[in-house]
Amino acid sequence: RLNSRGVRLLEGGTYDPGSHAFFVGSLGDGSVHRVDAATGTEEVFFAPTEAGTWWTLGMAVDEERRRLWVCAMDDRREQGESPAYDGYVWAFDLETGEREAVFALDDAYADGTCTDVAVAADGTAYVTDRDFGIVYQVFIDSGASVFTSAEELEGGIVGQNAAVVLPDQSALKLTIARYYTP
Repeated sequence: RLNSRGVRLLEGGTYDPGSHAFFVGSLGDGSVHRVDAATGTEEVFFAPTEAGTWWTLGMAVDEERRRLWVCAMDDRREQGESPAYDGYVWAFDLETGEREAVFALDDAYADGTCTDVAVAADGTAYVTDRDFGIVYQVFIDSGASVFTSAEELEGGIVGQNAAVVLPDQSALKLTIARYYTP
């Protein structure tokens, strides 16, 4: 989908070495797109059908389990609702494109939101919160819970903006967006 100026509203992204494809999200309609790395051919991998103004943001591939984890937000500002955003984590089967699970982050923390996802070797998804100093852990069988929470994790623009599990599995690296006034 294009915005009013004809610009694609792509967001997030990850690479799946198993299928040699990139996956990218959309701030325009919440869809997830698959792009073949060899040919550049793009296809819609998933398009939400439930009501809402959907965004898909950060995402990560669990190559061993052939699963795509996606941070999704329902933007409810135009309805004047509080909270303005509802955060979700979606899990997809990479082979079939079937959405296997939907986890509401407000089950773990009231008003929970998200920006990015990182996956550990054991299959645990770690999800950053854009509005609060929280990192969630999400298990495919039991859903989301608060992994850690700290004031130092809060940002001024969109909070935590990126997450990566280090290759040796020793730590989760976060990037936090902050305003600085000269």
